[in-house]
Amino acid sequence: MTEISMAPSEIRLRGYEILLRELEAVGAVRFMQQYESGRGGYMRDRRNWLTEKSVCELAEAMRQQKSEL
Repeated sequence: MTEISMAPSEIRLRGYEILLRELEAVGAVRFMQQYESGRGGYMRDRRNWLTEKSVCELAEAMRQQKSEL
């Protein structure tokens, strides 16, 4: 089966199998620990990144950007 026709869960399972085969259990766990979840408050931080604009203001800004292309 090619990677294109594999479901994401199948690709993930195959990846775990390869990690275990190539790195063995301890190495596979150490590798996976490098990809831990981030820390912080995304929603709280997001409010600081985004300005308070209405839907109409956002739509107008999008129209202006599109016309500049």
